This record gives sequence, structure tokens and C-alpha cells, in this order.
Amino acid sequence: MALIAVLMPIIVVSSSCECGPPQNINVEIIAPLHVAKGEEFTFEVRVKNTAGKPQLLYTIDIWDEYMEGIFVQKTEPPFMDCYHIPVDNTQCYEFNKDIRANSELAIKFYAVGIEPGNYSSYLDVCIGKGGSFASYPILTIVED
Repeated sequence: MALIAVLMPIIVVSSSCECGPPQNINVEIIAPLHVAKGEEFTFEVRVKNTAGKPQLLYTIDIWDEYMEGIFVQKTEPPFMDCYHIPVDNTQCYEFNKDIRANSELAIKFYAVGIEPGNYSSYLDVCIGKGGSFASYPILTIVED
């Protein structure tokens, strides 16, 4: 009887993941509670860097539950790229903007209410490219 040995290579993956909530970041979301269907409105995400060095606002990812009734037309400053992340169920707006030390970056989202309903959800503010993010609630009720 012959024995066959199969050697399986071991793959070691080194990750530079800075997973977990970002450090030295404060976020404030300013959004209207009620809008009418078809009404254009803005909501603002203010990201404050309290660190003594610059930090990168990589993306703001809005959960699909919010996007079911809200359509984002544009942002100010403009996003660099926009794509859906199916595994995460989010719409990703990529900014790649440095936030200077001890300063704030405000992102305005220009949106329209497209479907009546209560859109209570979250958005993720991702700092750096290493996976460090925190989720924040957002609520907009679109009325007929």
C-alpha cells in the first residue's frame, strides 16, 4: 500500500488593518428630520480631527436602508468615486481627503427624497485606508 503525502502550503497574511473605531475623530451629522417626496435637501457630515497630525477621510459609506428612499445627487467637496459594496450593504462615497490636525472637514450631501417612508439607518465614516471606521445614525422621514 502506497501512501501519498500532500503538502499544503501555509499562507501567512499580514494585515495592516487599523480595525476598530478611528482615534481622535469626532463626527456630527446634521440632517432634516422630515422632507417631502421629490424635495431636494442637504445633509452634512462634519468630521473633526482632534489629533496633532493629519488624518485621511477615506470614505463615507451609507447603509442601503437609508438609500432605499433617498437619492444622493452630489457632494461638496465632490466624491472621487461612488460604488456599492454588496457584502457590506452600503453605498460608498470615496473622498481621499486629508483633514488637517485639529481641524474639521464638512461634507455636504445634496439629496432628494424619492420614496415615502421612515429611513432610519447608519453611515460609516472610514478614516485611513486600513479599515478603521465608526457608524453613526441618520434618520430622514420622506412624506407624501
